[in-house]
Amino acid sequence: MMTAEPSKSPALRSGAIRPDLLSVIVVAAYTILWCARWPAFPIFIDVAYHLSIAKQMLLAGGWFSWEAWEFAPVGRPHLYPPVLHFMLAGLLGLGGSPELVMKLATALVIPALIGSIGAVTRRLFGEEEALAAVLMAGVSFAAWIQIGGAIASGIALIELLWLMVAWAEGRAFAAACLTGLLFYTHLGMPLVALVTLFAALVCRAVSWRWVLKPWLLGAGLLILPWLLHVIPHLGELRVQPRFENASVEFFPLQIFLGLIGIVVAFSRSGKWRLSVALLIGALPLAAQFPARLLQGEGVVAWIFLAAFGIQSISSAAQRHTPGLPRWIWIILISSAVLVSPSLQLEAGNLRVLWPDTAPFHLLDLAPEPKGSDLQVYSKDMEALSGQLAQVSPPQAILWSNAAYAGGLAGALANRPMASAMFYEVGPGQPFDPFLASWGLIWFKIADLPDAPPLQGLIDKYGLSVVADGPLAVIFKTSSGGLLAERPKAVVPWRLAGMVLCLAIGMAGWDLRRGRRRAPA
Repeated sequence: MMTAEPSKSPALRSGAIRPDLLSVIVVAAYTILWCARWPAFPIFIDVAYHLSIAKQMLLAGGWFSWEAWEFAPVGRPHLYPPVLHFMLAGLLGLGGSPELVMKLATALVIPALIGSIGAVTRRLFGEEEALAAVLMAGVSFAAWIQIGGAIASGIALIELLWLMVAWAEGRAFAAACLTGLLFYTHLGMPLVALVTLFAALVCRAVSWRWVLKPWLLGAGLLILPWLLHVIPHLGELRVQPRFENASVEFFPLQIFLGLIGIVVAFSRSGKWRLSVALLIGALPLAAQFPARLLQGEGVVAWIFLAAFGIQSISSAAQRHTPGLPRWIWIILISSAVLVSPSLQLEAGNLRVLWPDTAPFHLLDLAPEPKGSDLQVYSKDMEALSGQLAQVSPPQAILWSNAAYAGGLAGALANRPMASAMFYEVGPGQPFDPFLASWGLIWFKIADLPDAPPLQGLIDKYGLSVVADGPLAVIFKTSSGGLLAERPKAVVPWRLAGMVLCLAIGMAGWDLRRGRRRAPA
């Protein structure tokens, strides 16, 4: 059962229904149901920071190396990779509203990722595996929420999937361009890619000569400018604990099929082991964010492996029912996973959750939401940002007791913040954010651990109420604060856009040109 190669049997070929068509139908169904959640988009929390940076890029006229509008007025090094910011800035520059741009990014990333999972699986492994993979992509809704909220990591995952194709097929141009894009898209995913590549080389899933010759040189040249910017500031980067690590959720049946898939992958040659290498590559990410191995970016590896397990079992089952097409067995086994319960470990307690897979959540049949599946943009937020724009001078600095919500309000109002959303990089130098601030946005929420008592701030900085709304109170400091500097572009917008389009175009050209066999 474990040694059969993916089958494209006459029974499948002659049948009226092919796995390819079913895969397209599944991806289309997921896309429609995901996009039907449009009113609840964007997903909390990362999109607020990305919107802020995109708007600053438009203001500056390009990419900047120093963030002047986070921890204003002292600022800090700008170390977040720019690909997503360029995309958002481009949509804003074309006339898209901030709300539309944030919603569109959230709506597109999940269908694009699932579509890439299906296309890459079909290209590398076969039609049946692709059908099983897109069905398995509907297991963990927590992963959808995680990636839908962390859009840059979703884009990086898509790049990594196609990078695996480039490795397997020995496409040096595509591998170099996609590696460059990966470094310019996300801070953590390049490490996942490098560990995946090392594991793939050790497992003999890809050829050494395609790494040590043109690809290594080309990728190195592309990422060199970014490394020269980031490496001097590595000591300022710090990994911050996240609420997502408080619980871990997984689906036992999917993991069981994935373990079978590992056996299948090692029973076959070359590229099949890329799936195992991808799982190994996710381990460094899991060291800091263990939940993501099972309900985040690491889920993609389990999707591949579970698909292998499903195809292998369906092959064995079909031998006993020769009149039944294998794709029916694939759907039956996958459906068993899609209706299976999950296990959640939280605060030392193990809970069984059911129903809990993505289809149930998409159809609003699941009993509870997942993680940060919260509405962050609302009419109240829009009204708050409008008030900020009216009562505060341009470039006036604001501080908020809820950094991300305040950052979103500040971004919508085009105001710099003395607080910050991207916690991984601290201020360029110590400063008093309240003395620097024109005013405070105090959200009417429970006290957060890092927020000082409001009454103490009122007494010390002479706060007075400027506006009071349903979401937050706007205070003004007695000192009037300082003005932030305007962001200054280092790389002009047009040049950066041309390079980004060229890299994407070259990768696409190399992946589309004449198919070749994987190098030995």
